Amino acid sequence: SQHRPSLYNGARLGDDTNLAAPIAFVYPRAAGYASAYTLNKATGGGIARSVPTRTPIAILETSSDKQGKPVAYRIGVPSTVPGPGPGSPPIVPGSEWIRANDVRIFAPAAPPAPLQKGERWIDIDLDTQILVAFEGDLAVYATMISSGKKDTPTTTGIYRMWVKESEADMKNLKSEDPYSVATVPWTQFFYPDEDLAIHTAYWHDAFGQQRSHGCVNAAPKDARWLYFWSDPQVPPGWTMAAGVVEAPGSIVRVRSKAD
Repeated sequence: SQHRPSLYNGARLGDDTNLAAPIAFVYPRAAGYASAYTLNKATGGGIARSVPTRTPIAILETSSDKQGKPVAYRIGVPSTVPGPGPGSPPIVPGSEWIRANDVRIFAPAAPPAPLQKGERWIDIDLDTQILVAFEGDLAVYATMISSGKKDTPTTTGIYRMWVKESEADMKNLKSEDPYSVATVPWTQFFYPDEDLAIHTAYWHDAFGQQRSHGCVNAAPKDARWLYFWSDPQVPPGWTMAAGVVEAPGSIVRVRSKAD
């Protein structure tokens, strides 16, 4: 049967995007909500507009309760955002607030020790299901992913990309939940002991939820961007590349507060 892969993709950060780390994504805590409302004030003040789930936003200010718990965030938006209705004025960047329960925030942590100055690396936060690509300490791309499910979690740790393949077949017919998926594009293996990889998942659009058998699922557009951005670089005309001592693969850090 015909299948339509996810058209979702993350966002480039920095330059003229009005986005930077710490980066957040709209993701209502109530399951299944397709959007969240932004507000004119931290305490309410009327609805500014509806923002689709998984939209990236910049956090500019935090409003907390008496116990110090965040209740709302002032967010950055592109300067071209229209008003909430026909004939209404455009929304001024930085004038919107969003409830804390409606976002997931990626908070940068100290880079891993082996990192060289300006080196490209990937940081994956399992708690928020957010992946951010860095060049040194500069965040350049962010998106939502799907890591391993509760019974098949993605192993935390610091790794290096050891081989990249433009297409790979993935299967495990001996597990309690057997699977066989052919021609998985833009696959980047980072943990050989468990065959863990960042790869395209063309069979679902649940990015932001734990979904995989241990690998890091990415939307097709995101997986492709990461494949051509990260090291080792794939020479023109080649379909795979392996990291070597002289030209190692990009560092991949997988972290969680529980670890």
